[in-house]
Amino acid sequence: MSVTRNSLTFALGTLVSRVTGLLRESILAWVFGSSKDLDAFLIANRIPNMLRELVAEGALSSSFTKLYSEICHSSEEEAQRFLNDTFWLVATTITFICIAGIALSPFLVSSLSFFAEGEFSDRYNLTVILTRLLFPFILFMSLGALSAGVLHYNGQFLVSALSPTLLNVGYIAGALLFSDAFHYFFPGEGKVHANILGLTFGVLVGGALQTFIQYVFIWKRSLKKI
Repeated sequence: MSVTRNSLTFALGTLVSRVTGLLRESILAWVFGSSKDLDAFLIANRIPNMLRELVAEGALSSSFTKLYSEICHSSEEEAQRFLNDTFWLVATTITFICIAGIALSPFLVSSLSFFAEGEFSDRYNLTVILTRLLFPFILFMSLGALSAGVLHYNGQFLVSALSPTLLNVGYIAGALLFSDAFHYFFPGEGKVHANILGLTFGVLVGGALQTFIQYVFIWKRSLKKI
C-alpha cells in the first residue's frame, strides 16, 4: 500500500510541476515571442543544462542514492556524515566547473550554436553574457540531486516532485516581474536587454529555491532525531 501511495504522491507532484512548466512556456512565448534575446537565452540556458543532465541527473544521482541507502541500513550517523562530506565535495567540484565554464563561455557558445563573433556579434555577446550568468545553475541542480536521493530514501516523494515547481515559478517571476524591475538598473542603451537579464535572474532564484526547500525538509528531519 505504501508503494502505491508513494507512487501516486510522486505522480501528483510531477503533474503539478508539469502544469506549471506548461504555464512557464506560455508566459515566455507571450512576453518575449520569437525574439533574438530569447534565442540567446535558450542557447545560454542549454549549455549548463547539458552538464546538469550528465552530472546531476546521471551518474551522481544514481550512485549517491544507492550508496546512501546502503550506509543508512548500517548507521544513520555514518549516512549523515556521508551526506555532509558528499555535499561539500560536490559543491567544491561544481564550483570549479562553473569557474571553468564561465571562462570558456565564448568557446562553448561558438561550438554549440551558429552564432559567430563577427556576423552576429550582438547576439553572440549577449549569449556569452547569459551563459556566464547561468552557469551557477548547475551547482543548484547538482546539490538538488543529492537532496532528492535523501528525500526518496525517507519516503518524502511529494517534496521531491513538487520542488521543480519553484524553478518554474522563478521563470515566471523573471518574465513578469524581474524583467520590468531590471529596467531601473540598466538605464539608456542597457534597457535593450533588461528583460532577458531579468528572466535570467529569475531562473537562478528559482533554481536556488528548488534546492533550498529540499534541504529544509532534510534538516527538519535530522533535527527531529536530536
